[in-house]
Amino acid sequence: MTRETSFERLIKYYNPKITHSRSYRKTFNADNDIDLSPEFRELNEEVIQRSVNWFRNRPACDHDCLLGRVSKPQRTIVKDILCTFLNEEQERIVEFGCGAYGILYNFMIPGEIRRKYTQFDINPWFLDQNKNFSLVNFLRFPDLRVGNIYDMPIEDESVDVIIGLSSWDSIAGPEKTIPEIKRCLRPGGYFIHFQDIIPANYPILIAEIMKRESRGLKPKFECEYISRITHKLSGLRTRENILIGIESIDSGIMENTSRYLTNNLANVCKERGMKIYFNKEITATSIQKRSKYNKITWKLRRLNELGKNNVIEKSPCNHISYSYDSSIPNGYVSISTSMDSVVAKKKL
Repeated sequence: MTRETSFERLIKYYNPKITHSRSYRKTFNADNDIDLSPEFRELNEEVIQRSVNWFRNRPACDHDCLLGRVSKPQRTIVKDILCTFLNEEQERIVEFGCGAYGILYNFMIPGEIRRKYTQFDINPWFLDQNKNFSLVNFLRFPDLRVGNIYDMPIEDESVDVIIGLSSWDSIAGPEKTIPEIKRCLRPGGYFIHFQDIIPANYPILIAEIMKRESRGLKPKFECEYISRITHKLSGLRTRENILIGIESIDSGIMENTSRYLTNNLANVCKERGMKIYFNKEITATSIQKRSKYNKITWKLRRLNELGKNNVIEKSPCNHISYSYDSSIPNGYVSISTSMDSVVAKKKL
């Protein structure tokens, strides 16, 4: 195994600066834009295994940027939903796709839930980083285990609640995971999913193509993208196109990808015999301290990837909306952010 050079590591871990972005629309045609081969139509074991292998081998640094996306309104949204559907009688709560920093566990869920909370992730590197991060910053010792979302290492009907934070946005089809959720949940148990970032585009496109083909229509529809040019280092520019909207055959309108994903997830749960109690986008607003350059930051102590001593870093919240209302006290800013959520219940 070849060792990375210092330049390669700098490229990988450097936080890129966005210098230009624009939105545009284009017509998507599966015949020209993607190879929808028979194995993807069937979602066979080979496709699932490729997805599993990719997530299992991701470096922990992939999750660094998520730290800046935790805002007070997001915590409010998560807490309100959990307090509505969770109660003291529920003894076991598990999360799949906890990631390298346990964002949901460390930043969002109410404290009384943590004592009966288990985190699963398919990537053992993420779990090691999660353990170190929780210990260094919060003196917590979370229950962390390796777990595959397609083959959950849980006994039948032994869990009260299964939670995910942007965990079902990159999988190769919820049709293969919802049956596992039903198997693990006790009768009356809840499946709760929060979507706080833009989902991966590939599962979204595949879902819409499959819907249109099942109804005898051509896989042709309109998509909306954001094209961004980023500067990682001086003289090094990269362009990325992010899918942010898709023309849904179900609604007949252009939906943002987060709403589309949540709707699709709710539909699959309903088709598999679960009752949908909640499926909508929630917006919350709060006032937080304003920092330099009007960026809200968290001061976090984490392990340096280059092997040096622990360092203090700031992670900006770039995705939220800022208001400059004169009624807001000096040194504070009003922010508003949205999250898509779905709550499904296994029937008694």
